[in-house]
Amino acid sequence: MRSLLLTAALFSATFAAAAEVFTEGPAQKVGEGYKFTEGPAWHPQEKAFYFSDIPSNNMQRWTAEGGSKLFLDRKSRSNGIVVDPQGRLIFCEIDKRAIVRREKDGTETILAESCDGQKLNAPNDLWLAPNGDIYFTLPKLRPSKAKKDAIPENVLNGTLCRISADGKSVTNVGKAVGVEAPNGVVGTSGGKQIWWTDGTVCKTAKINTDGTLSDPKVAAKVGSDGLAVDARGRLYTTAKEGLAVHDADANQIGLIPFPESPSNMKFGGVDGTTLFVTARTGAYLVKSKTPGEGFGK
Repeated sequence: MRSLLLTAALFSATFAAAAEVFTEGPAQKVGEGYKFTEGPAWHPQEKAFYFSDIPSNNMQRWTAEGGSKLFLDRKSRSNGIVVDPQGRLIFCEIDKRAIVRREKDGTETILAESCDGQKLNAPNDLWLAPNGDIYFTLPKLRPSKAKKDAIPENVLNGTLCRISADGKSVTNVGKAVGVEAPNGVVGTSGGKQIWWTDGTVCKTAKINTDGTLSDPKVAAKVGSDGLAVDARGRLYTTAKEGLAVHDADANQIGLIPFPESPSNMKFGGVDGTTLFVTARTGAYLVKSKTPGEGFGK
């Protein structure tokens, strides 16, 4: 135990200076008592963050005035969440193995439950492109998880799919760029670049005018759960000790320590400098010195 405490203290001291480069101060816990948090999403119209508590089958909603409160007690589990320009929630539905949109009246519309005609593995994360296309990840199917969640072996998995803005097609765009074991996904507000986690590395690719992907390359030399990008084009990944920050050459240039291992993160707030982080049993806010990509444009 003593050695573990000493290691943690040395780690904190080593990265304290690096953390100050990226944040205004330490992370602040704004919610606790969850089972496993994921999928944070900023809702600009409501000035709120939404996130999933996966094992509890519910969604939570956080505001500066009211804190974290139960938003939706579901019969099935959600994971990644995004908010569209109309203020509707779009999310990965684990048990239905679908991408679902929640309308403002509470009704739900399935946007995708297959890709290129093949049923889906449980979607993990998604990103809404500025033109209305939706990109979502299908993790590599593990036999143990397939058995636990009653997922058929012949489902599509280990790739990245795209729902066209008009909703008429759902295509496997990950195959062309070698996606194998994706998890988190994020893109630019200009809709020209996308990042995804892929096993032990993170990758990025160009988004072509037809929505397909090309020119893949390594963006971080580590794996991750969730992803975020700031206004300077730096990629944020999750690590056991906190959030790692990487430059355009895939080099880790710092780490923001957290008391719990983060699972995902999202930039938000009025000026985009609030970084909302889901981390196992808790939810956290940290003030970033740099806004998220796309804010202030």
